[in-house]
Amino acid sequence: MEFWDSWLNKLHRAFPRLPEANAPSRRVAWAVLFFLALTFSVYGGSGSRGLDIQEGQVATRTIPATRDVVNRVATERKRQEAAAGVQDVYVIDPEVSAQAQQDLTALFLKVQAARDSEAPDAQRAAQLKNDLPLTLPDSVYLTLVKVDDAVLSRAEGKARDIVQRTLTGRIRTEEEATAQRSALEAEVRVLRLSKDLQVFVTEAARSVIRPNMRYDETATVRARQAAAESVLPVIVLKGEAVVEQYKQVTPEQITLLRDLGLLQSGPPWRQLISSALITALAMALVAVYLYQFRRDVWESESRIVLLGLNALVALLIGLALTLSPYLAPIPAATMLVTVLLESRLALIYGVALSVLYGVAAQADPSVLLATLISALVGVYSLSRVSQRSDLMRAGVLAGGASALTALAFTFSSGSPLTSLTTWYNPLWGFGNGLLSSVLTIGSLPFFETFFGVVTPIKLLELANPNHPLLRKLLVEAPGTYHHTLMVANLAEAAVEAVGGDALLTRVGAYYHDIGKSKRPYFFIDNQFGGENPHDQLSPHLSALIISSHVRDGVEMARQARLPTEIIKFIPEHHGTTLISYFYNRATENAGMEQVLEKDFRYEGPRPQSKETAILMLADSTEAAVRSLKTADMEKIESLVRKIIRDRLNDGQLDQSDLTLKDLDTIAETFVRVLAGVYHTRIQYPETEKELAALERRRGSDASKRG
Repeated sequence: MEFWDSWLNKLHRAFPRLPEANAPSRRVAWAVLFFLALTFSVYGGSGSRGLDIQEGQVATRTIPATRDVVNRVATERKRQEAAAGVQDVYVIDPEVSAQAQQDLTALFLKVQAARDSEAPDAQRAAQLKNDLPLTLPDSVYLTLVKVDDAVLSRAEGKARDIVQRTLTGRIRTEEEATAQRSALEAEVRVLRLSKDLQVFVTEAARSVIRPNMRYDETATVRARQAAAESVLPVIVLKGEAVVEQYKQVTPEQITLLRDLGLLQSGPPWRQLISSALITALAMALVAVYLYQFRRDVWESESRIVLLGLNALVALLIGLALTLSPYLAPIPAATMLVTVLLESRLALIYGVALSVLYGVAAQADPSVLLATLISALVGVYSLSRVSQRSDLMRAGVLAGGASALTALAFTFSSGSPLTSLTTWYNPLWGFGNGLLSSVLTIGSLPFFETFFGVVTPIKLLELANPNHPLLRKLLVEAPGTYHHTLMVANLAEAAVEAVGGDALLTRVGAYYHDIGKSKRPYFFIDNQFGGENPHDQLSPHLSALIISSHVRDGVEMARQARLPTEIIKFIPEHHGTTLISYFYNRATENAGMEQVLEKDFRYEGPRPQSKETAILMLADSTEAAVRSLKTADMEKIESLVRKIIRDRLNDGQLDQSDLTLKDLDTIAETFVRVLAGVYHTRIQYPETEKELAALERRRGSDASKRG
């Protein structure tokens, strides 16, 4: 952010009437600028392209397909033909058989009613002839009223069996029912019944036989749908002629051109408004998340510019790569946001940017889904970043996800795996992952430097002992360097215990005292028991020299272009604490002269975060414990808690995020670490003897070589 702030300050000096950096009006202006840029990018990709061609017009040139596309009209025509070839579905109606049995029962009941009459046989036969809806010889009626009950019952059972067996077959029409009735006579003839009973059973069965098939509309629709769905889509391959030169354009070709996005769809202003609305919705999705959960980014002008510039560049590169829509480096944009800001924001950002690209490129659903999945996989693959090779690994995983998605859609369209064209889109998708890795690795230093973002990768680079500032500290102020290492260990352990950024704290601790390398011998860390130059100076001058290491450190850090987040550790690790040793000396020597406490305090500011506050406590604690002549667990804990209590009472921790519970956790962590370093050691006589013998041996060897 240092570079960004410097650039903004120069701009502000050139144009004094411009609002200050981070002013709400400036953030709104940047948002409007990126909204317009993204809108016209989306419109340029989707709305400005298109052929002015109409149905019935003679084509002046051959128009090829720009990608594989489904011919919806031809596909639908084939599906309708397949559905029309399916005959109506009829099923056996069980109610017909049940009704036939009921009608048969009614006939036999009428026979039984006539038999139960006490009238003479002739009268009963005449009554039965009137009751039965059958045309039978007169002898049959007389036989029915006189036949034995058992024989009649057996005749009824045979009739039922014949009807049941007949109606289990498929009888669709009345003609088929007539054929079945004609066949009944031969079937009844074999029964052991009298001729009259055979006639009655035959006619009774014939009277209840009827068509038993009914039209099943649901099954018919289902069968026709299955036939239609079994038809493979008609695919027009990339490069295949959609419209041929000098031929009349058909409605089917117009539909193909529209599906390919090659046809103008309405006036340009409609496309522009559509692009603006889609862009506004995508930006609103990100803006709502920032306002609700990342207010620090919402209120940062540099972060707003970072997000907008990143999206615009990724979108333009994707639209410029016309080889394949699968090549759009949307995963690169989400991976950058993950490393530079946070993964949750990157997920929302990836969804919004994928939608914008899908609309701008007029991409198929397969392309949109592949782009979105690869972008999200890129985010999930960077949950922990410790080196730049992690970015390459994330790109490979994102490319693999894009390739699998493309392969799934290509394979589902009916393309065989043995065809080379089946693998085009998956290969482009995998290439997208590799391209995204290269773009991320290449652009990350630019974003880190220009916007001052401290990434884990940047922190690991700054932690390298060969960094010029750390090398200078080691060579010119070795005591301070080793003090710095111990403070870094203390602070890192404590920050990790309270849930802070441990890596940022360690690196900040490395650089917090680099100002001492300018005048190293004025600090007791680097005096090694020699003459103390402060003995010849006044307390005021000594305090000024001691406090100047903060200003010197900040100046050195800025010259080395350290990130702002690291520079904050230099002034905040002392806050506005009192340089008590020289203040007490000045008070003792002042006599009647008044000594102002403010002249012996650091300039500050006080720690603004838990990381810088913990570094302040670690710095004071390590120096104090190292001064103890004898250290045991009880003394260390007492001293640690006293220092923390003093800093708390002095108000140095008021502006940090530390709670009292955090302070207790920090104290326990400090005691545990310091006790492991400054514990009492046992002197082993055997070791002294071995060292003396080794020295004598070395001396003897040296005299021999001389």
